[in-house]
Amino acid sequence: NELSTLGFRTSVFKNPAIQFQLLKIYKELRVKDKASSDAIHTSLLSLFSGYHTVSEHKPLWVDSIKELLCDRWDEFISLEELSRELNVHPVTISKHFSKYFHCTLGEFMRRIKIEKAMVLLKHSNQTLTEISFLCGFSDQSHFSKTFRITTGFKPNEFRKL
Repeated sequence: NELSTLGFRTSVFKNPAIQFQLLKIYKELRVKDKASSDAIHTSLLSLFSGYHTVSEHKPLWVDSIKELLCDRWDEFISLEELSRELNVHPVTISKHFSKYFHCTLGEFMRRIKIEKAMVLLKHSNQTLTEISFLCGFSDQSHFSKTFRITTGFKPNEFRKL
């Protein structure tokens, strides 16, 4: 796909969706059952095909919404509030969000929280309960379930990687 190693690494660090997809590929590599090869192949095709799906002419609000959500990741921001702050109609955001982010608004906000949790899991000795609350989850159970669904790993498994 004509990507340089540096370009790929930069893309991975800027895009949590790619990070999560790579974690799922890694998980499949560890499972090593009959379906793993096909699952990995499908994931890689999906991963690389996504590089060219978004139009070069994306609206200005796309970068603004990403910046706003990343800056205020620990807050709940409603669609109406996003709409007011960006001066974009809520229907426009709802209709086009998944086209540019490959997930729903709620999924994106959860991914940002999980991305923050991944850093804490790797670089701190805080308990799962502390990390859960720091990342805006109501309890450790909800955090663990969301983390596993998003990354393919339980938080303690990820910490040991």
